[in-house]
Amino acid sequence: MKTPFFTIGIPTYEMAGKGLLFLGELLDTINEQIFRDFEVIISDHSIDNEIEKFIKLKDFGFNITYLKKTLNNRNPPSNINNIIKHSKGKYIKFVFQDDLLNGSSSLDILAKKINEHEGSEWFVSGCLHLKNENLINPMVPYFNKNIHLGINTISSPSVLTIRNSVNLLRFNETYIWLLDCIYYKDCFSNFGKPVVINSPLVINRLSKNQLTNKLQESEKFIEIIRSINYYEKNIFKYLLYLKYSLIFCRNVLTAKLRQNA
Repeated sequence: MKTPFFTIGIPTYEMAGKGLLFLGELLDTINEQIFRDFEVIISDHSIDNEIEKFIKLKDFGFNITYLKKTLNNRNPPSNINNIIKHSKGKYIKFVFQDDLLNGSSSLDILAKKINEHEGSEWFVSGCLHLKNENLINPMVPYFNKNIHLGINTISSPSVLTIRNSVNLLRFNETYIWLLDCIYYKDCFSNFGKPVVINSPLVINRLSKNQLTNKLQESEKFIEIIRSINYYEKNIFKYLLYLKYSLIFCRNVLTAKLRQNA
């Protein structure tokens, strides 16, 4: 069987009742692609079977491998790693279920850029943001040395493509909020800076259902402290402890003031 150029990996869950709607819109943008050398893998850690039934009952114009994720359930990086484990493509292109490919040439542009940089391990593309049916805030990604502190200048994993090789990294399953930032940091440590594709190949949806809007400030703070503890050295580590402790206190106080307003 011929090895596909891309594995398009889609981690899914119920997403507060929006999961099927968003996933259907994403799959439509995949079916529009002029570049057809891909497989699609969906790893689903929903607590119900709605996404599974949706996939099995509908013809999408391409084959989908559906994986029901039950072990280490409700852990987003584990769901992504399940895709990595089963991927057969030369390159793995992640797209989160609430995001979209931008235009019918999205995969074609990505494939051509990859072929220009054969041997590179990771690629990140530009993106747009969808809010209230409007496309806003075009973003061209770049790596920064403080990305592990939540300063995400690359965007969500939907802009990420990685080479499926013996050097392939897994996502750190102990991070939830910083799952993408930690992965980018580790990719940089192992492979150097990513190949940047300026074109906005992906549309990131902005909504209240996003993970970052659901986590408590305390959960985010704990991950930042753990990241500082692992990646930083010497006295600078303690200055960062102080800085992010003050930011945490400010954020908690601001949230309380809003509740009492």
